[in-house]
Amino acid sequence: MKFKQSFLLVAICMCFVTKSFSQRGNYRISNGIGIFGGVTKFDVSTNNFITKQGDGFLGGLLATVDIPHRWYNMSFGMQLSESTIGILGRPNSSSTSDEFIDYKMFAAQVALLGHIKVIPYHFTIDVSTYVTIQ
Repeated sequence: MKFKQSFLLVAICMCFVTKSFSQRGNYRISNGIGIFGGVTKFDVSTNNFITKQGDGFLGGLLATVDIPHRWYNMSFGMQLSESTIGILGRPNSSSTSDEFIDYKMFAAQVALLGHIKVIPYHFTIDVSTYVTIQ
């Protein structure tokens, strides 16, 4: 019986200490997620080929993490894009007429951004690095 009373006392004390001293809730954390997309027009300017402008799309996600009591925030994102272009040429070696050959380009871009808090929650300066895979 003595053991049960001691256990109950310890459990109540732990709940009180954990609740009152563990985390202070007096600062605002504003994490965010962003979804973006768009339609693109793609063309290559060159003197070597005759090209035709093509259409494409891009879309991606971005997650922002607020780090309280620090002078910076962090973001991580990924963007996917696909574009088409037409290049004037012969479709095979036995062909005698030129026609536009369609090419499709797919790219993935991963970004890691750091946001320097100049005025917290209102103004940041962004520093980033990108990795593009085509």
